Amino acid sequence: MDGDGFVVPEDEVGRGGELAALVHGRVQSAVDELRRSDFWHVFAEDILPRVQELAEDRRVVVLAAGLGRMVGSRVAQLQLALLLQLADALGADREAGDVKVFDPAFDEGSDVAALASLPDELGGPLEVAAACLTSAELEDALANSASGDGNVLLICYLPHTDAELTAQVLTALETAGENAAVIVANSITDHVELVEAVATYKRKGSETLVRALREACVVADEVPLPEAEAHALCVGAFNGLALHVVACANAM
Repeated sequence: MDGDGFVVPEDEVGRGGELAALVHGRVQSAVDELRRSDFWHVFAEDILPRVQELAEDRRVVVLAAGLGRMVGSRVAQLQLALLLQLADALGADREAGDVKVFDPAFDEGSDVAALASLPDELGGPLEVAAACLTSAELEDALANSASGDGNVLLICYLPHTDAELTAQVLTALETAGENAAVIVANSITDHVELVEAVATYKRKGSETLVRALREACVVADEVPLPEAEAHALCVGAFNGLALHVVACANAM
């Protein structure tokens, strides 16, 4: 483990080797299922090109949070599969540490060990922490401190995390400058409509999210992800999610 709390991949996973191998097999199965699905074909044709256009001439940094435990959850495995496909399609450099995955629920002996030792067939290891995604990580990614050769496209991949984390991301984006950002999360439009329609709506973080939208950022574009259930993927993997292209008020 390095000084930032991330697991440094080793040649041998050690005592967690059997569990890690199990996770690798299940993630590979999820990637194969995703690639065969109409969901991915629709995503690749209708959504991915919009992000690839933003990624042109930019360093792509991917921060993911809240994927969940990998061993027994097909939802988590499919969500990771989409993350891997998206990061690789955008050219995010895993060796440079540009794909980081956070979740305090991760188990060190299975989830962390497995994701930090993903085989070449799955694109290679990720940087992973059994911890929450913090504002410091977001600000560091936007500061482009590790690269002086261009702007950053920050991808925040937050499937089914609460609105409070999305609000935290939007607040961090106040200092984005010329960098660009994309958030894959529960539909922000749905959150806003619920808050505005029901005065007593008190779901955790939703009012904070609306305030962040009004004060810091606007969603320049929101594209719902395809309905996974309609494309024979696991129910619950991607329902209600959307890809949001975010513009910062100070850069408009």
